[in-house]
Amino acid sequence: MIKDLYKKNKIIIIPYLLFVIVGLTVYFYLGKDATHIFLNKYHSKFFDVFSKWATYLVSGASGFIASAIVLFFSIKLSIVILTSFISSGVFVQILKLIFFPDLNRPAFYFKGIYNIHLIDGIKQLYHYSFPSGHAATAMSIFFSIALFVENKFLKSLFFIIAIIICYSRVYLSQHFLEDIIVGSLIGIIFSFYFKFYFSDKKFDRYSVSVLKFKK
Repeated sequence: MIKDLYKKNKIIIIPYLLFVIVGLTVYFYLGKDATHIFLNKYHSKFFDVFSKWATYLVSGASGFIASAIVLFFSIKLSIVILTSFISSGVFVQILKLIFFPDLNRPAFYFKGIYNIHLIDGIKQLYHYSFPSGHAATAMSIFFSIALFVENKFLKSLFFIIAIIICYSRVYLSQHFLEDIIVGSLIGIIFSFYFKFYFSDKKFDRYSVSVLKFKK
């Protein structure tokens, strides 16, 4: 079952692993401060606006909204999104509030030390940086959908949307690179778990129908 799940989704699993490997390599080579400063230097007016709207694609209620919308197409996928969203959200908050409460976000971390590029209109948050809740939410929604659709183009599209949302948090200096890597990993783990869990035959009556696009 796991091997079959990998074969069907290697088009998104391999790029994600490369994203994590490259991201961690840069992070460990440059360090936390230098990595963010390096990434923060690359900005433009277009990407300021683009990232601002990309980050708004997910919010505290987006998992419930996405689950309700998808319900018209697939009951099983709707359940997977909802359970992944809630589980990853709770897990992220436990890590933020209990295990890593003192890790501050870039705007506060670099205050008085380095003038990073900040975007007008974005309310800068200062605390509870690790891990990224937005990254976990993006993956719990869009990666879950990518796991269900069979069309390779759509599978890749939903994955790319999730990655863009994750990186928008770094671009907006709401998170450090390691925050979104771990946050995205949490979202993916729960997506895979519930996709695997609800693949059991006892849930066949909730099988996908409309989302089985041709390859």
